[in-house]
Amino acid sequence: MATARHRPERGWTVRWSELEVTQNADGTVSRRWRDREKACPNERAALDLVDEIEARTKLGQNWKPEREQAVSTIGAIHEGFIAASRRSRKRRTARFHGSTLQRFETWAGEDFPASSLSADLLRRYADHLRAEGISTLSRYVAVVEQAWEWASKSPTKCAGVPPSSPSRDACGSSDTPRSDS
Repeated sequence: MATARHRPERGWTVRWSELEVTQNADGTVSRRWRDREKACPNERAALDLVDEIEARTKLGQNWKPEREQAVSTIGAIHEGFIAASRRSRKRRTARFHGSTLQRFETWAGEDFPASSLSADLLRRYADHLRAEGISTLSRYVAVVEQAWEWASKSPTKCAGVPPSSPSRDACGSSDTPRSDS
């Protein structure tokens, strides 16, 4: 279990214990719990880190700092974004986000590196949706943009994600007014 704590002299810190498993020279396995601590710049970052550590622990994994993590994949970003969406949004919205991001993963590939996210990629995805005949493609692209923005603002969760600069024109919106005739 991870805990966040504010100390006037040190700021926000997160403390947790992690299991370290090693194999000895004689072939036996040693298990040892180690206490860890990480400083955070503010309360929000500390609480986000607590959530991330606890999520990793539930999966049987130890949390690692960003510099030790490999670059995130689209699949990992979407998994984290959906978990956050389930905590803060209505069930129907979270389900829509999940199915929308699953569609994007299928198109881009689950192992597609998150470092390759770009406005051009979103435009190509919008073109793909348009070719499939999706009439509400702006909603689909908007969810991908939200996940990208979420990932770029939480570097402790998603390593290697470029700053979000989603293209407002990814869906090819037109400046020409529609006639209602």
